[in-house]
Amino acid sequence: MPAITLSQPLQAYLTRKKCTCVVIDLAECKTCGGAVAEVFARAAKPAEAARLKEKGCRTLPAGTCEVTLANPYLKVADEVSLGLRHFLGIADITVEGITF
Repeated sequence: MPAITLSQPLQAYLTRKKCTCVVIDLAECKTCGGAVAEVFARAAKPAEAARLKEKGCRTLPAGTCEVTLANPYLKVADEVSLGLRHFLGIADITVEGITF
């Protein structure tokens, strides 16, 4: 079981938005010049977290919330760190320790 660390700003953000889960997925863009893939994370409310569990997505405990891996091909390191950054007023969850 990997050790998952959530930053203090991320925990406060999840509490303020009433979210209990961080969903981690893979975004892919295929063009005529090739394909680009990137790991991204988003906050999820309890209803969406329950739907993802029913679909069989892998769930990992992370302190006060849980992390759900929506893509079965994601690889999890022994230590995972999730943080929060803001760019032009938009919140972005950062992910370290999960690759594809």
